[in-house]
Amino acid sequence: MTNFPSLKNNTDIKTGDWRPLNFELAPFSFPKPEIIIYENHKIKEGDGCKTMSLWKLEKIQGILK
Repeated sequence: MTNFPSLKNNTDIKTGDWRPLNFELAPFSFPKPEIIIYENHKIKEGDGCKTMSLWKLEKIQGILK
């Protein structure tokens, strides 16, 4: 998934808006990804690096329920 691991918090938005997310933080609380591919791209200052992060399904299945 697209992930922004350097974000310090996931903020709420108005319905229909877009936001960067760090899936290692609440409310998702995923473990560290198995693989991270850095895109070296910033959406806006403070968003940090955009990545493609991959998790093994068995490590996040309980979180997704």
